[in-house]
Order: sequence, then C-alpha cells, then structure tokens
Amino acid sequence: MISKKKKVFYTIIILISVIIFSLVKYSEEAFGGAQMPQIIYTIILPKGTSLDVFLNGLFFCVKYVLKLGFVALFPLFINLKIKDKDIKYQGIYTLVLSLILIAYSITSVGLHTYIYNELTKSNFLKENYVDPKAVKIEYPENKKNLIYILVESLEASYENTEFDGKDINLIPYLSSLASDNINFSSSDGLGGFKNYPLANWTAAGTLAQMSGLPLRVRLNLTDYGYHDKFLNNAVMLGDILKDAGYKNYHLTGSDSAFGAEYTLFTNHGYTVEDYNYAKDRGLIPEDYYEFWGYEDRKLFAFAKDKLASISQDEDPFSMVISTIDTHPIDGYLDKECSDTLNYQYGSSILCEDSIIKDFITWVQSQDFYDNTVIVITGDHISMQTDIKEHLKDKNREIYNVFINTNISSVNSKNRDITPFDMYPTILYSLGFKIENNRLGLGTNLFSDEKTITEKYGYEYVIKELPKYSNFYYDKFM
Repeated sequence: MISKKKKVFYTIIILISVIIFSLVKYSEEAFGGAQMPQIIYTIILPKGTSLDVFLNGLFFCVKYVLKLGFVALFPLFINLKIKDKDIKYQGIYTLVLSLILIAYSITSVGLHTYIYNELTKSNFLKENYVDPKAVKIEYPENKKNLIYILVESLEASYENTEFDGKDINLIPYLSSLASDNINFSSSDGLGGFKNYPLANWTAAGTLAQMSGLPLRVRLNLTDYGYHDKFLNNAVMLGDILKDAGYKNYHLTGSDSAFGAEYTLFTNHGYTVEDYNYAKDRGLIPEDYYEFWGYEDRKLFAFAKDKLASISQDEDPFSMVISTIDTHPIDGYLDKECSDTLNYQYGSSILCEDSIIKDFITWVQSQDFYDNTVIVITGDHISMQTDIKEHLKDKNREIYNVFINTNISSVNSKNRDITPFDMYPTILYSLGFKIENNRLGLGTNLFSDEKTITEKYGYEYVIKELPKYSNFYYDKFM
C-alpha cells in the first residue's frame, strides 16, 4: 500500500500541475494564448486589471481544477491487485501525468521559446535602430494638432466577416474613412500591419507605435513602472511633441496603472486623465465601474469637452485616446447598442464603430479641425479566441488611417509595414521633417524608404526581435 505521506505528496504534485494547466487553458480560451513576455509583464504589473476579467478567470480555473482534479486524482486512491500483489503505480502515474500537463503548458505559453530567446543574443535592434537624438528633425512652422485614437483590438479584417451565412462589415464607418483617406495596407484594399513579437499586447503595441521600440520583458520587478520610470532614456512621440511646444494629453476610461500605462505616458510628455482622474474630478460617481472602468461613450464625451477647452489655447495640442470596449473577454456592449449579431463581441465592435463615427463627425464640425490631423489605429489583433471563426480574411492585420494630413503618399498600398512605422509616420503627417525618414525601428510610410520588414522579410524580423539585446538594456534602461 502507498504510504499516506507519499499519497499527500503525489496529490500536491498533481494539483499543482492541474492548476498550472487550467491557467494556461484559460489564457488560450480567453486571450488567444498569451505568450511568456505578456504573461510576465501582466503578472509583474497587475494593478488596474478589469474586475470582470479577474472573476471570469477565477471562476474558470476553479471549475477546471475541480473537474480535472477529480479525474486526475482518482487513480491515486485505487489499489490494484493482481494475484494478490499490490501494484505500486502511483509514483509513475504522478510523474507521467504531471510531465504531460506541464509540457503542454510550457509549449502553449512559449516558455521554451522565451528561454531560448533570452539566452540568444542578437544585434538586430542595435543595427537597425535610429536614435532620434542622432538625426535631424525639423519642426514645422505651422504646428498641426493631433488626435490619435488607439482602438483596442481593432483589425482591418473586421471589414470582411460572416455571421449565420451573411457577409457583415463590423466597421462600416471605419472602412469608409480608410477608403476616403490614407490607409497603409499590405494589399490594394483595406489593410494594415501584422502582429509583431514584443508589440502584440496593449502596453507593447502602444510603446511600439509611439517609440519605434519593442517592449522587452525580463523577470525584473524594476524594469517598468517602478521608481516612476519607463524607458526614460528613449525619445518617444510625446517627448518630441512636447519639445516642439505641444500640450500632450492621454485619455482612457481604464485605470492607467494597468501595464504601467500611467508611467509610460507621464514620463514621456503627457498629462494622463484616466478612470481615477474622472472619479477624483466628479465626472463619474465614486462607485461607478463598468467593464475596465468607464465605457468608451463616456470617454469620447469627455474628450469632446477637453478638446473644446484646449483648442482655445495658443499652443498646439496632441491627444491620445485609448479605448477599451472591444477588449476580450466578449467586449463591452454599450447600453445604447443592441446585440444584433447574437454575438456580443462582434456587436461591441459594430457599436464601437458607431461611437467613433459620432466623435469624428463632431471633430470635423469644429473650428480647430482644419489644423488637426486625426490618426486611428488598433493596438494589436484581437485576442478574442472565437472571433477567428467569423473572419473570412485570415490575413489578419491591424487597422490604420490618417485623416486631414494634406500630404500625398508615395505608396500606401502593397506595403509590408510594422507598428514601429507609426512613430515617424505620425510625426511626418504633422509636418515634421525627419532626416532619412527613419526613427527607432520605424520608417516614415509617406516616403519611399523601405520598412525593416520590406528590407529583411517578416519571418526574419519576428525571429530576431525577441532575442536578447544588450543594446536595449544598456541604452534605454
């Protein structure tokens, strides 16, 4: 008979394996299988996470552990006898089962790939990064305002979806905006840029677009957000705009502590007005909480009020608006919208399109619009797992559009573009002239200069980006 101490030990080992496995399954089902850099970053900086996401994850994992745990532990409490001899198989069973569960978990979250990349050095970043301090950047005489909307999980592929056998465009207004203005695409039609490693979750995607840098993650609690630092040695979009005399604002309906968003923006030239700001100023009740804080309809209403005020100042302004309603799991369906698709996430995208339409239409009716550039992009492709079932175009790309630039593009279609290209491209759209049209890892897409992907190929870039870079930590940290 197996001893009680061994049985307790085996039980603990199996339960730990089951818990790890359940967490990974939740990540797969809820967020499309987040990889190690994002997981580490979120674990290190969890403050501000949506209560709904936390409770959904807890409920899922408890159910999974109870179901799988019962099945997994059952063999430990069976004593097999053949010809009156006990077969002591429990130790082997525990070892094999635990190895299977842990191996699956490691493979799913890419732990083996993460370890390989951390142990493999690459000079790719060093050889291709263009330091904004080392190139000539000419400020425009007429400084245009900037409204830059970072829409959660906004894909160009939402234009071509299918529900119950019917073709549906989830972003009819945003599609028309892209058609009537400048959309940088990999095809002749609506498109954008692919997901890139270390730029494929919100904090990383935001950093990539505003600095031309990936977000490298180590198991180091002091890398980001601690001691009020976030790549303080990097020169980002807000730093250049502030130096040029802009007043910079960042508006978001969530708690900007999440992912060190507050530190990222405040350390690089922005005043942040988030969920906590709205509560402190009495814009929402003290106990108000929807989804991740307050919903996007309120966010754009507050943005209108802010724009009406700051547009009266002599200084040019830039405003970054980060939305949240289309965040997994299932998105947030605004109370003024209905679930017309019988699929909440898709309906939340349709609703977001209408909310953005209302906001852009309002901006275009204001006196300050003539001297204002509007940029709308997604931050990454959606992590909502079941959205893939409805996408007819499997070549998933992140949406972008540049409005009211009064600049012609040399070639906006059939390009291999990256999120890093948004950095110099946004500056150029405002009238800034950049020596050799490159900043960070990005290329000014209004020029005929090749992007890093056009130069090296997508597969090579995504292979080299995640590898360890002494240059990154020595220069920026």
